[in-house]
Amino acid sequence: MKNDPLPNIANTYLTGNGHELLNPHNWPKAVKQYLETQTEIFTAITKNKYKLILEIGCFDGTYLQWAKKFHKRYVGIDIATDWLKLGEHRAQLLKSAPDTYEFLNMDALHLEKIFQKSKLIRKVDPRHIIAILPFNVIGNIHDPGKVIRGLRALSVDYFISSFSTTKEATTARHEYYANCDYPGLTRSTSDLGVTFTSVRGGFSSIAFDENFYLSASHNASDHILKYFGGVGIGCFSVRGLNLTEITNLLIN
Repeated sequence: MKNDPLPNIANTYLTGNGHELLNPHNWPKAVKQYLETQTEIFTAITKNKYKLILEIGCFDGTYLQWAKKFHKRYVGIDIATDWLKLGEHRAQLLKSAPDTYEFLNMDALHLEKIFQKSKLIRKVDPRHIIAILPFNVIGNIHDPGKVIRGLRALSVDYFISSFSTTKEATTARHEYYANCDYPGLTRSTSDLGVTFTSVRGGFSSIAFDENFYLSASHNASDHILKYFGGVGIGCFSVRGLNLTEITNLLIN
């Protein structure tokens, strides 16, 4: 499967047109269930491992409070400065110690520069870092394959949470985007997955087919957890942990 760069939709978030996507009032029941299960899986994978959480597409620090609860350092990166300002405000409200968190206005396509610039990341062995790309962030990145390969090159474990391409997921996504007031929604399907676009703000978001992740990482050891929360799919590369163990952690 060829993984060419996708249309660059950064302007959707840089101009503030993506804010409604993060408003819980716009989330259909299926999307809420997906997000709840996303956190359950991430907790099962990481709560007893890792020293630092790298959140790619962090918005206002989605997993900042989670990191504090489980005594992890936290680095959040995003391209939108207004979200990062809100993240700093959230950290202050949580009374997070300044040496436990960091927000960076950087693009995930430049992971090596992020690792060089981050004061917290430089202090931690890559084996003790896990990156999370939550809530279909991967479907909004210009060259997602480059990000996945970059994480592997830096020897960092990762968990990617995205929408699946099932009929149920596609229906939930259409309702979700319509709730966010994206007019003229158009859906298209390709070998890569299912894409929604809108005439508003250049919006475009893809839910990748599961084969994309294995193809992008060039690593057959990556695991796919299908359809969690009814509409989601998870891809993870975690040392010493397999799919059966994660399923058992969720059951217990």
